[in-house]
Amino acid sequence: MEHRLLALEIGVGFGIALLLNERLRARAIYRTIWYLPVVISGAVLAQTLAVFLHPTKFGALNSLLDLVGVPPVLWTRSEFWMPFWVIMFGFWRGVGSVVMFVFMTSLVRTLQMWEAPLVLTFGGPNNSTRTMVYSMYSDAFGNLTMGLAAAESMLLLILLMTISGLNLRFLRVNQ
Repeated sequence: MEHRLLALEIGVGFGIALLLNERLRARAIYRTIWYLPVVISGAVLAQTLAVFLHPTKFGALNSLLDLVGVPPVLWTRSEFWMPFWVIMFGFWRGVGSVVMFVFMTSLVRTLQMWEAPLVLTFGGPNNSTRTMVYSMYSDAFGNLTMGLAAAESMLLLILLMTISGLNLRFLRVNQ
């Protein structure tokens, strides 16, 4: 799932950054909307998304569907829709303006993301929204397999150190 989020953030994030530098009507409002996830906790954003996706017609998205005569959708139980919404959550949090910066920070943030799968679906449906850090959390505190969680965290540390080293090397080469 992480690779889908990363590809989406890099491609669309760069395009949005270009658009937000154009002379648009209400450009400050658009910039604020895209910048909000940087200053707001991931858990608060996930709770906001949970209200938006509430499975009854009281959820904002199902209310809109109800207006056009479409029956409510059980978003949080759908193996098709929940990975999409978790990707959109991560995408909104990670939009940036420089491709390499967006790529590296998005990759690190995606590897560390656990709030949306925990708050929205507990990794479901059928583990389709389970991320690496959520697996560590679940193994450590849900299954009480601390050794497995510790091993997973060491793998994540090695992976993040490798990515950071490559990023520093890339930045030095391009200066």
